[in-house]
Amino acid sequence: MALGPDRKCVYEDMLDGRPLRVIEVTAMTMIANVPARVPVQCFYEWEAPDWPVTRLRRRRWLTRLLRKPTGLLFEEATFNQWFTVDAEDEDFTIALLGVEMQKHLLTKTSVEWTIGGGAIKLFYGGGWKKSRMPGTVERLLAFWELVPIEMQDW
Repeated sequence: MALGPDRKCVYEDMLDGRPLRVIEVTAMTMIANVPARVPVQCFYEWEAPDWPVTRLRRRRWLTRLLRKPTGLLFEEATFNQWFTVDAEDEDFTIALLGVEMQKHLLTKTSVEWTIGGGAIKLFYGGGWKKSRMPGTVERLLAFWELVPIEMQDW
């Protein structure tokens, strides 16, 4: 018995003058023949300019082993091996994801990103963990620091 996922905000605060929310996504499943709601995903959503949407999906180990990278490709081969990039505006995404930004994103390849549409979102599998908060906040702030200044005021 699987019902649709349910979302709830588990944390909300201001980060660098902009709202930061942590959303936990749960889904209904059966555990020992008893319906139970379990966390399946957690994402951090930080307000940002209304950029064109760019999605960075991590490539699983078997995909990295058996298939060539797809999507928007970059000069950095390691980045292409770890992430598939889909973009509404390829020129924007190429400008945003410069070499230093790619290096930053490679420091934590187990997360996925959606950038644009008014937010920067960082996705983790499973439920929200308070212990993850400091590292995620650092990751978001470092990401923002690497955004070219002309894009910050989009």
